[in-house]
Amino acid sequence: MYSKTKVVTLGSAVTLTGSDAVIGSPGTFDVRNNRELSLLVDWTKGTATALELLVESSPVDSGDDWYPHPLASDAGATFSAGVATQAVGTLRYSITATGRHHLPVRLFGARRIRVKARETGTPGGTITLKATAVQEAS
Repeated sequence: MYSKTKVVTLGSAVTLTGSDAVIGSPGTFDVRNNRELSLLVDWTKGTATALELLVESSPVDSGDDWYPHPLASDAGATFSAGVATQAVGTLRYSITATGRHHLPVRLFGARRIRVKARETGTPGGTITLKATAVQEAS
């Protein structure tokens, strides 16, 4: 059995630029005690090439302690002397089609999240970003 939080609008009709910018004010969403997050993205493209989203998480309740989230690992691990080496990188979502998109995010112990967005090519489109978190009901 699962329960979810109400849908919260982080930013509505925010005009995008070519630089990463936190969506919304203050743009943070409390996710403590939740396992997963649904990001609901409504993007009006304009003449941009793509929308790029970077999810960041913080392990603390306040302050400017942010880390790229989630981490993606390269499946091409190499073994040497019984030790596996696997590259870790930041996952940046890239969307090229205007419209509504659902992005699921595993939370891995985060206390709060924020989303940075930018457009590539010629920026100027808008984004509305909503979030809802999911937890197992006891």
